[in-house]
Amino acid sequence: MNVKLTDSKDQTRNGTQWGPSVMHKAPGRGDLCTDGWIHYYRDPMLAVMMDPAHGNFGEKAHMWTVTVSGKRKHEPDKSGAQCVRTVERIDMPVVTRTQRQAFGILAAREVYAQWSTRDTDGKWWLWSERWLSGEDRSTEAAAREAAAREAAVWAAVWAAAAWAAWAAREAARAAVAARAAEAARAAARAAAEAAEAAWEAAWVAAWANPKINLVEISHRALKY
Repeated sequence: MNVKLTDSKDQTRNGTQWGPSVMHKAPGRGDLCTDGWIHYYRDPMLAVMMDPAHGNFGEKAHMWTVTVSGKRKHEPDKSGAQCVRTVERIDMPVVTRTQRQAFGILAAREVYAQWSTRDTDGKWWLWSERWLSGEDRSTEAAAREAAAREAAVWAAVWAAAAWAAWAAREAARAAVAARAAEAARAAARAAAEAAEAAWEAAWVAAWANPKINLVEISHRALKY
């Protein structure tokens, strides 16, 4: 189901007004994060999970079903079309803080496994398994998760960059090891804030792996 989020006044960026059967158009060119596209989501759960990274409408947001036409462009965390028409308002899915954290952890694991970084950050992988199983979800563990999660995701990003630049596994692993340590130190200083920002892990994971299925991951997170 294609949906769009608005604020409580049914508005989006620059005061763009939406409502029943309202259509807005864009050129359908350039990057998604520009006024070249009208943004929407391919799934209600993905919209809720990624809202803090995009509109940041929060609990007072309104969700609309939409029809889309013309050119379309998709990224793992959002989509855009030339023409988007809001049809009717529907209830927003309700997600818990734990489910948001699970979303970030699951997204990080997808990239983490893809770039084979387990051998340089095995502790995080083992910790994420304990978190997902329910074995280790203490307050202290949440802070560790924030630091380690960000380290793991950024390590995956740097590994991808190194791989593309040098086309050499050893060079990529060396970059991962160095950057993971650096990211872990930086994330530890802001663990409290990062613990509330699971969307950051998903956003970076989407950047690192354009084929990641964040819709499927957002639904998997609901079991936690």
